[in-house]
Amino acid sequence: MKTHTLFVLTLAAFAAAPTLAAPAAPNRAETLQNLPQRLATLPTADGAPAATYLERGKPTLIKYWASWCPLCLATLEETQAWRGDKAFAGVNLVTIASPDHLGENDEATFKEWYRGLDYPNLPVLVNNGGDIARDIGVAVYPSWALLDKNGNVARVIKGHINREQALALLANPQAELAQPAQKFYKPKPK
Repeated sequence: MKTHTLFVLTLAAFAAAPTLAAPAAPNRAETLQNLPQRLATLPTADGAPAATYLERGKPTLIKYWASWCPLCLATLEETQAWRGDKAFAGVNLVTIASPDHLGENDEATFKEWYRGLDYPNLPVLVNNGGDIARDIGVAVYPSWALLDKNGNVARVIKGHINREQALALLANPQAELAQPAQKFYKPKPK
């Protein structure tokens, strides 16, 4: 009887004690509200601070990509060219790679691999673990995110966009982005 009473009292004490639960995770709205600050604190693949490429008061166009994605790699040069294009002068244009997220290599392996590429004018922000991609809903590569001048997510696009589509998106985040006509190589008939 004493053991049973002691057991019941112990259970009652645990039930009455405050729980040591982890603090609640911020909700999506809170997470997205701090997006500009989170982006600015990311490192870049070459070690520069991301804040160098993120000017306040400008919309931000972000390309999400991975080292294993052929379409992503095939369009890095195009994306780099947009940084020098006057049509994109009023925009922060950056890319984000997310080591350890969606099949990307770990951070050290990614950075070592990226050092072998030659894109000196392409800011590659490194979001280890991909929490920012996850928070804004990026689940495939390539994807694009447009943040308005206040840092709010205006739109997320799955897949590649070309220059004309990017400019249309910047002019109107809700623009219909029709797929451009594809040109394919066809061998000459014999």
